[in-house]
Amino acid sequence: MGALPRRSAGPRPEARSGIRRILLATDLSAASAAATSQALDLADDLRADLVILSVIEPVARLPGGLVRRVDQIRGAREAAAQEIVEQGRGRGVSVEFLVWQGEPAEAIVEAAYLVATADGVLDDTEREAFVQVVIEACGGAVDESTPEL
Repeated sequence: MGALPRRSAGPRPEARSGIRRILLATDLSAASAAATSQALDLADDLRADLVILSVIEPVARLPGGLVRRVDQIRGAREAAAQEIVEQGRGRGVSVEFLVWQGEPAEAIVEAAYLVATADGVLDDTEREAFVQVVIEACGGAVDESTPEL
């Protein structure tokens, strides 16, 4: 997948809490607009950066069994994410986006790990606690062995 890029926006006032980054896992559809709005509000309130993750499943099937091309899906997701970047910029919120391919639950776990460790390294105890929280948040869709963190 890849490392989380460092933010390139100018300096932002110190975070109001220990939270420096918020991860929003979304399909970037109209149905997820309210969650996106709440994530922007939260990032603004906490003076945190927002990282948007959208995962393209290995095979995207359309009605009738047709398969949608990954490049088309990626292009649409990047365009939708760029609109959120602009919304964030207008509010002074740094927004980055990642569009990954793979199994959504595994990609969310990996991205959450990258976001959590972007500014430092978790020790073994913190890593274990982090993995457990993410597993619970994913509704048990992943287990402690996937992905390798």
